[in-house]
Parts: sequence; structure tokens; C-alpha cells
Amino acid sequence: MENTNYINDQVFISFRGKDERYGFLTYLKQRLLESNVNVFIDENAAGEPLENIFGRIRKSRIAIVIFSKNYAESSWCLDELVEIKKCMETEKLNAVKPIFRKVKVSSVRKQSGKFGERIKRWKKALEFVTGMIGLTCDKKNVRFSVDLREHIILGLLDVYFSFRVLGYFSDFGYFFGIRI
Repeated sequence: MENTNYINDQVFISFRGKDERYGFLTYLKQRLLESNVNVFIDENAAGEPLENIFGRIRKSRIAIVIFSKNYAESSWCLDELVEIKKCMETEKLNAVKPIFRKVKVSSVRKQSGKFGERIKRWKKALEFVTGMIGLTCDKKNVRFSVDLREHIILGLLDVYFSFRVLGYFSDFGYFFGIRI
């Protein structure tokens, strides 16, 4: 028996706008529409919550991911990619078809070359900054949160003015209640 709902089956296309919006994507979308394929791209999603886009991914049968040189610099694209992966694992999506535009498959897979540079910088920055002595503020201790704000501001001002007046951090003072 033939599937008569094929027009309602949606194809979601994930892409980096500045790389693809006015190039290959336009051609791909047009050809799919001419073939009576319901296509969703986020061209009209400006200001729309990302969760709405996730809903469109979940309603799709197929996802096309256009990997381009700047795809990894967009947290929006990477969040879409995570949702696409989740939908494949839970069988909400029937298929994912990657398209590699001006990037090598191995560069994307291994996050190397130009594609991986930004991801590696983010990883290094996350590892570096989270390796510093810091504070954790959570919902369990609201009073701590209020006091913490003042403590952080005073600590920052102390460091800032020590640096500004002396031109360097002579004894580094106390910052966040921790001697550094």
C-alpha cells in the first residue's frame, strides 16, 4: 500500500546561515519543494526559542545536516545537531543525511582542520577556566547567592583597583575570599 502522507513527512535541514543561506541551500530547498517534499529550514525563526526548532526536528522524518567550514562556530547549529542525534537514537527520525560542503568528512568527524579549530579552542578555554578556583552558586542556598553577588563585586573591584593603581597585582589581595 502506498504512503499517502508523504507530503506531510517533513525534512529538516540544519545549516550554518552565513555559509549556506544563499547558496547550495537555496538550490536544495527548491529541488525538494519541486518534488513535493515538505522542507523546514529556520529562515523565519529569528527570535524564536530554540525549543521550537527542536519541535520541528522531532516532527521530521529525515534530517539533512549541511556541514560547512563555519558550522561548528554556531552553538545553535551544534544544539540542533545534538537534538538530531537524540531523535535518531529514539527513532523519531528515520534518517540523517550529512552533506559536507567545502569540508572534509575526516575534519568534521575528528574536529580537525578549520572545522575543528573553534571547537578545540572552546574545549581548551573550558578546561582552562574551569580549572581555576571558583565558586558554585545553586538554587539550594539562596542566601548564599545574594551574599555571593556582593562578595564577587567587592573582590573584582579590589583586584581591578589594585591593578589600576599599582600597575600590577602586588600581593594579589583576596579574591572571592580565597587568597590568590
